[in-house]
Amino acid sequence: MEDEDLYTRITLRIPKDLHLKLSEQAKSTSKSLNAEIIGRLSDSFQSVPSESVEIGINVEAIEKRLEKKNQAFHYEMLLHTLRSQLMNFEYRLKQQNQLVERLQSNIDSADESGDLKAVRNLTAELHSEEKWQRDLVREVASLRAEYDRLEQERSALAASL
Repeated sequence: MEDEDLYTRITLRIPKDLHLKLSEQAKSTSKSLNAEIIGRLSDSFQSVPSESVEIGINVEAIEKRLEKKNQAFHYEMLLHTLRSQLMNFEYRLKQQNQLVERLQSNIDSADESGDLKAVRNLTAELHSEEKWQRDLVREVASLRAEYDRLEQERSALAASL
């Protein structure tokens, strides 16, 4: 009586080919058809959690990969912006260098002609422009260093993808 309390009797309709496969498998493992069906049904419920864990691990790996790709994109955008700024400052520095050279040439010409007032005015202007030139040189060096640092970080991140 106790065994009957643990089980429910059902009538099951299954395709003939499936019945044949189950019967053959039951016979090959020395089990009854009922034991084969119960074993397979029980196993199907046990595999669901492991599949869920596996799917969860895959989702987590995909999320990590997406985060790294997002970081890589962020680095690319920063590098593009820095590259533009660097090119702008390098162009301004080139113009500033040309201006300083022209002022020096004008000072030399004014000195040769004996125009001391022009020499003083041009020298004062030259000092002001040389200060601006030094500021540009520092800014270009700072931008280059920041660009190189970000490029190294981006490369390390790309290698880990």
